[in-house]
Amino acid sequence: MDETLTCRGRLSARTYDALERLQRAGVTVIPVTAAPAGWCDQMARMWPVDGVIGENGGFFFERAEGHSLVRTFWHGEDGRPAVATRLDEIARQVREAVPSATFADDQPFRLTSIAFARPEEIDARMAVASALRAAGADATDNNLWVLGWLGGYDKLAMVRRVLAERYGVDIDAAGDAVLYVGDSINDAPMFGFFRHTVGVSTVVRDLPRTIEREVAPLRRDLAAEARATIRFGTPPEQQLQIDFGERRVVVAGVSTKVFLFVATLGFSRRIHVRAFRNERQESWLERVESTFRHFGGVTAEILLDNDRGLVSRHDMATREVTFNAKFLAFARHWGFRPRACAPYRARTKGKDERSVGYVKRNAVAGRSFESFAALEAHLDAWVRDVADVRIHGTTGEAPATRFAREEAAGCGLAWAFPPSRRFANSPARWERIARSRWTATPTRCLGG
Repeated sequence: MDETLTCRGRLSARTYDALERLQRAGVTVIPVTAAPAGWCDQMARMWPVDGVIGENGGFFFERAEGHSLVRTFWHGEDGRPAVATRLDEIARQVREAVPSATFADDQPFRLTSIAFARPEEIDARMAVASALRAAGADATDNNLWVLGWLGGYDKLAMVRRVLAERYGVDIDAAGDAVLYVGDSINDAPMFGFFRHTVGVSTVVRDLPRTIEREVAPLRRDLAAEARATIRFGTPPEQQLQIDFGERRVVVAGVSTKVFLFVATLGFSRRIHVRAFRNERQESWLERVESTFRHFGGVTAEILLDNDRGLVSRHDMATREVTFNAKFLAFARHWGFRPRACAPYRARTKGKDERSVGYVKRNAVAGRSFESFAALEAHLDAWVRDVADVRIHGTTGEAPATRFAREEAAGCGLAWAFPPSRRFANSPARWERIARSRWTATPTRCLGG
């Protein structure tokens, strides 16, 4: 709202008239703002708009019959008192950690967030935001405030809920019906999701850090391609690439750190996604086995990052790799060859690095789940109904089609395995393998 609908804090007559004309034309208009409940109450009651999402997604206010409002909060009525108490404690911790932090003058009119006056110096802003996160809050900033809240939601999450529940619009299926206009860095989730967006002039001052954050994965991909003279192509059933990503997801009303295991077949680009609560070695191995069951076989090799639960040592100069003994026993049990990317060279594993980002942005962003089981069921359905059937930008065909034609049918006995076969823990066997110090020879590869 600020500097999108207003100019230097004032709503002009021309803007108000434009809002009225949009409403008369049947266009639904919903301001989505970090502004406090006190401001949003007035906007929802008196402006020619259909409702207001405020405090960065904490609530939705809409006018009812007469002069009353219908108020819908992200947190249910039973949970709001505890959230308010925790926010008060977080505010105290932030002010102790950053003595220069001062509350915004509209803080008394807030119901779901903490707002600090936005310092001019970027280091000071970052200090306040870091203190909020260290205290357990979500944090962002915009033209006026450094904002903190609890719940793992953002503007996009509340927009998704409001449009679905109030207007019957599924933004995944009908996102092209939405035009979003924004002005600051806290609009980044909206800019990233919707196809039709407009950034007003004030967004320019946030462009350097917003662009740096959003295009960093793309820059890595482009740099890898620029260094490649021949694109690395993976034959069918040759390679599986695995990686973990992490993202905060609202599960059962609580902002939860979720680890996303993503496995990508190098040839067909089919992916397998599982959610997990940690990044321990047992989680890796369990999810790799679930990948074998999902795809119906084992690839000749698995390319992985240098996670300490899998790789004990990787010499940057000689490229000599010593794998963790338990992981090596696991690899020999299943009959695949492990390969580790060069340290600090994630482009070696480019297919899966991009798949992790795809899962975060497309499958998880802006959603909340009633339980962890509901999250897992959603990921299964998303892989089946979206990821497997999309037209892949590199191969030019759907991963499921490419897999069925050239990977599933032609893999033979080397690809198959007994359904009941599972890796049994054997400490004595791990010790024998560790003493043998089997290491990988230097390899070079470039993810395509």
